[in-house]
Amino acid sequence: MLCAGLPFLLPKKRKDSERQRLFVLLLFKDTAEHLSKRSRRSGRKHFNKMDPSKISLAFYSDEYSEAVRRYVIKELHFTGSPQEAVETCKRESDRYAILVLDEETVVGFFVLHGRAGAKKYTNNRKALLLRTFSIDSRFQGKGYGRRTIALLDIFVKEHFPNTDEVVLGVNHANVAAQKLYLHHGFADTCRRVTGIHGEQLVLSKRLGRK
Repeated sequence: MLCAGLPFLLPKKRKDSERQRLFVLLLFKDTAEHLSKRSRRSGRKHFNKMDPSKISLAFYSDEYSEAVRRYVIKELHFTGSPQEAVETCKRESDRYAILVLDEETVVGFFVLHGRAGAKKYTNNRKALLLRTFSIDSRFQGKGYGRRTIALLDIFVKEHFPNTDEVVLGVNHANVAAQKLYLHHGFADTCRRVTGIHGEQLVLSKRLGRK
């Protein structure tokens, strides 16, 4: 029985074959590590180029279906899945799936829901409900959430001119989201509703006339 620790016992031809095999394996490993490092550097460079001040909001279209399928949300405690939301919007005419885009990259998602959804939160028949809002986990911490809420007024006024209020429900434990909305003009109505994951604060923002 040959011992792996005693290469001098191997026949010469077999030793040569083993050396060649080891060389190929080492070469493959070095090449793979090089490509992996280059890929990671390229990914970081792409993300660093992204600029929240240049984002735009757009209605969902099927050309973005693959991007939505690859959308990443690590925590679903306070929001819903964009993939599921898109399918629901296709079935219900008063739900509108909205993409947050940095050029052509989908970095965020939300839904604007008409009277059928908003009536749980307000008696105003001209209100829209903001729901299922999230920023892709890979792009969080870069200011996309703040910029999205800042652009919401303009988007709603342009595409829903009869709307004079946006309402939303935010989980009582989601303090970060509460601060974001309140900072951008939403007010606590002091109403509370029960959501899937517990009590929600009802926030409202009145939209000025054009």
